[in-house]
Order: sequence, then C-alpha cells, then structure tokens
Amino acid sequence: MKELYVCEKCGAMYENYSEAADCERGHQAPNTAFYEAEIESRIKWEKGNPIPKSMVLPFRSYGDDGEYVWSYARYELGKRMDTSEVREIEAERKAREQSEEESRARWQAEREARKAREAQEQEAVGA
Repeated sequence: MKELYVCEKCGAMYENYSEAADCERGHQAPNTAFYEAEIESRIKWEKGNPIPKSMVLPFRSYGDDGEYVWSYARYELGKRMDTSEVREIEAERKAREQSEEESRARWQAEREARKAREAQEQEAVGA
C-alpha cells in the first residue's frame, strides 16, 4: 500500500512528503499591503540562513482595464551562482540605477527649463 501526501491548499497528491510540503509553501503569498521596499527587505537572504528552494514574490502588472493589479510568481532555485556571476549582476544593476538617475536628472532639468520659459512667456504677454 502506498502512502500519499496531499497539499491542503490545492489537493494535489504526492508520494513524497517534501514535495507536498513544497506545494503548500508555493501557495503562500506575502501580504499585499506591504510596499515594494518592505517586501524586498523580507526576501533578502542573511548569512547563516538556509537558501530557499523556492519563494513566492508579488509584482504589479497592468490588468485588462489598464489599472495596476497585484500578481504573484513562484521562483525556484535553478542553480547557485558563483562570485563572478554575482559581481556581474551587481555591476549591471548599478549601471542601470546610474542610468535611471541620469535620466531622472535630465527630465527634471528639462521640466525646470520648460517652466522657466513658460514663466517668461507669461511675463512677456502680461507686460
């Protein structure tokens, strides 16, 4: 006689207890009331903690009506990266952040210049 384990969330049956437990954990999702930074801080790995095999992460996407909706994705650990891969990803992230910061600064400068031009035009019309 086989022993079967059932996921209490979806009813899927497994012969292996750990697979059923993983399935149940996969149905759990963080509370959507948290903001992105708070969620990010909750998923950061700290030295000494076991590396999770999978985790459910929230993300916002556009729904059919054009409004933001919360969705969830389950990510599974495919492989552990070596230090050089981590450094490369970190360098790409820093470059992207710098590019975004430069873009934001350009946008603000253009906005301020446009406001100054509009103010000058208003003064010229009023004079």
